Amino acid sequence: MPRRAKSTLAHHRFPPFYACYLLKSIRTPRSTATYIGSTPSPPRRIRQHNGEIAQGAWKTKHNRPWVMQMVVHGFPSKLSALQFEWAWQHPHLSRHLRTADGGSVLDGKRRTKSLKANVTVARSMVSSHPYNTWPLHVKLFTSAAVNAWADASAVPHMPRLPDGFTCATELEGVDAKSGHAGSGRTVPIDVTDSQFTSAHLHKASALLAAHVRLHCSLCTASLPSHPPDPLATALCPAPGCSAVSHLTCLARDFLAAHAQPGALIPRGGRCRACGAYTLWGDVVRGCDRRSGGAVPDPDPESDAEDEAEADTERSVSACGADEGDRRRVSEGEGEVFDLDAVSSSSDDARARAGQKPRSRREGAIVRALSTLSVSSCQGRASPASAGVREVVDVSE
Repeated sequence: MPRRAKSTLAHHRFPPFYACYLLKSIRTPRSTATYIGSTPSPPRRIRQHNGEIAQGAWKTKHNRPWVMQMVVHGFPSKLSALQFEWAWQHPHLSRHLRTADGGSVLDGKRRTKSLKANVTVARSMVSSHPYNTWPLHVKLFTSAAVNAWADASAVPHMPRLPDGFTCATELEGVDAKSGHAGSGRTVPIDVTDSQFTSAHLHKASALLAAHVRLHCSLCTASLPSHPPDPLATALCPAPGCSAVSHLTCLARDFLAAHAQPGALIPRGGRCRACGAYTLWGDVVRGCDRRSGGAVPDPDPESDAEDEAEADTERSVSACGADEGDRRRVSEGEGEVFDLDAVSSSSDDARARAGQKPRSRREGAIVRALSTLSVSSCQGRASPASAGVREVVDVSE
């Protein structure tokens, strides 16, 4: 049976669910260890971390059991979730969490990995560019996380939360097994997106069944085809509203209404027909569902890849290699790139595909090109370019 093609830039699908999460160890009453990760299924992932099922991350093996404190969800792709995860783990290296003069917005918490500090970082991130343009939301699962979120919101100069953002308190826990009364949910959180998809597809089908000419609710021009192109037209995702518009008309209207100079993609805006605030991410998600006709399957390899990355990190650490040799730091932005991990993870992927691992020469070229790409992004020369030529010349 052929492998299912993954979502790519050319054939992207809006995932049914993807979240970054924060764990805290409860191994002892004094445990303070925390862990940040990402997954398409938090209920399954917490079971993996606690050793109930396979593929829990190596870093969490020695502090079990863990409790999931919160999730940030609504990511439009796995890539965006991984970007958020990295910045959450390394807030002082991320270029997005900077003050006007280039300093970190989290000075004073550089070495702190406590629950409160991690929640404060998340609270700052969802309010900062570019994350405040994404359709993100938060769920809090413990009273400690609720209190930490409230304290973070009271921090001086903390940016305000973006329009359309929601923060839900669900003390029953991610798997509804905490024993506390919460929102009334008795099952694990839904990661299928079936409710939004079924309602949106039903609304679209009802419009087509009416056999009436559809017009853009903004420019009033008739839509060019019946049924209209789902990737060029927008259908209001608000319940009870069936307003349709050109996707470009809606983007311009949202951008103009919220005075976002220079922005290409809006966070959201109010529907001219129903007046409800609509997130741009929900509009695009509706376009994706109407185009694909159903919810895309979640990526079954996501957590397996997380475990493979953890195994790579463990093996590199066991070799005792010098940290300076394993990592390169981009001086302009201060972001870390693990070049050996690039080579190792790609070799793992080749092995899974039944291909031979890269030779020593090929691995050297990959690492050199990776360093070169980092330097090129900052507009400065790098000795890696010479390294590539040397490796190729020697091999030839």
